[in-house]
Amino acid sequence: VVAIRDVGRDTPAARAGVQRGDVLISFNGERIETLAQVIAVVTKASPGDVFDLTVLRRGEEIDLSLTTEEWPEPRQIKNTFIGQVPSLGLTIGALTEKMRTQFGIRWDSEGVIVTLVDPSKGVSEVIRRGDVIVQFNQQPVWLPEQLIAAYGAAKEAKMTAALLLLERLDGYVFIMLPVQ
Repeated sequence: VVAIRDVGRDTPAARAGVQRGDVLISFNGERIETLAQVIAVVTKASPGDVFDLTVLRRGEEIDLSLTTEEWPEPRQIKNTFIGQVPSLGLTIGALTEKMRTQFGIRWDSEGVIVTLVDPSKGVSEVIRRGDVIVQFNQQPVWLPEQLIAAYGAAKEAKMTAALLLLERLDGYVFIMLPVQ
């Protein structure tokens, strides 16, 4: 039996209607007994492939259709990219699988991970090690150089603060980050 523990936000599975707690009965016409069966089929999939699923939800069998897609760019990061914003005392990194594991970050999170915060720079009250910076001034960021460039542009524009969307283990939070 394969029970669905989690469904990624804005993923093909979510769009197909798969829900947390569903029990996968069949996948592409094949009765499912193990997760290995599903992985064997999915790893050979290409973007645009369509899979028929049958799930058991609250005692009812439900038929769904899932169309695969290319992984979004923020989820294709394989190499570790590190950057710094010295004026804020932040060291940040790209969210690789290794970083996700090290910091206990959700598998479908996208953003830049805060790896170090220098408490002498004054932002440690609002930004913590392990925070994922999802947006800088409402623009998604997933590489350190994107955040560094956005911060530099805010500084050049003489902004005094920037709006950050952070993902933490306990949810999302907006903060106003001083531009120094």
